[in-house]
Amino acid sequence: DIMETKPDNEPVAVPLETMFHME
Repeated sequence: DIMETKPDNEPVAVPLETMFHME
């Protein structure tokens, strides 16, 4: 959702989402 809303934060939202999912 973050990436879709903020495409500029794509590189930042990707790792963040991965960390959240991993944890």
